[in-house]
Amino acid sequence: MHLYSHNTKQIFHQGHSGAGLISNALSGAFDSTLVVSEHTAVHSALSACDDIKNQYKSTNCSFSKQQKLVKDVITLLGRTNDENADHMYLKFGSATTAYLSTLRALYPDAKWTFSYRKAEEVLSKSMERKKNMTCLKAKRNPTTALATKSSDNNLELEQLTSHEVCALHLSTLFEEAMKEHEADGTGMLISYDDLLDSSSVIVDKVLPYLLGLNVDNQETKDKVNEILAIRSSSRGKAHDEIWDKSQEGEYEVSQEVSNAVKKFMSGMDWDSVEMTQGEE
Repeated sequence: MHLYSHNTKQIFHQGHSGAGLISNALSGAFDSTLVVSEHTAVHSALSACDDIKNQYKSTNCSFSKQQKLVKDVITLLGRTNDENADHMYLKFGSATTAYLSTLRALYPDAKWTFSYRKAEEVLSKSMERKKNMTCLKAKRNPTTALATKSSDNNLELEQLTSHEVCALHLSTLFEEAMKEHEADGTGMLISYDDLLDSSSVIVDKVLPYLLGLNVDNQETKDKVNEILAIRSSSRGKAHDEIWDKSQEGEYEVSQEVSNAVKKFMSGMDWDSVEMTQGEE
């Protein structure tokens, strides 16, 4: 039984931005990797103090005890009987990006990535039926980042539409990743457009960064590309869906989305962010 937690690699994302492709490539093509994907216990531990504040109107929450809880949860998730596994990767739920700085403080040497998408695209995808629960939860139980931003802008979350709250929430995730990346030069920021333009981005840049080695073996490259051809949300089903990249641009931007983006997601230079690699 092995334990991995002290140098866990971390995969953050904004939602609907290709992080599933990265985690699938890691888990499907490399026997030495243990990938834990969006386990709710991690987010629950990280959001514990926010939950106490929002639900019980109390600030009586020990930050040091919460940090220990987070580390204990991640240590438990790293237990495995697989003798081949020697690398652990945690793919967090999108909302967990709000706690990126907390995780960075706990694991300062851990490599991390953040996948993001153009504002109108990610908001449109997030507001699709059955996919907007994260935004609705953010309205009822805001993270410190969301509560602070709304307060700084004199906004009452309860008075905002679902589209507006979601836009505000998504903007805090992008800002959190940018702030951490610029503060200490760590992490790799990955645009969904780059993934669409070339599948080799994952093979030639993302995986070498996370794995710490170049993917030179042609057999491994072929295996990764085969995995990347499958829509990440369909893996494990009876009939895996082939990912047709040409259809990814087909989405409708409603007036509600457009208005919310202009109101809460403008001013962010999404397109100018280069896929840079940190120095962890």
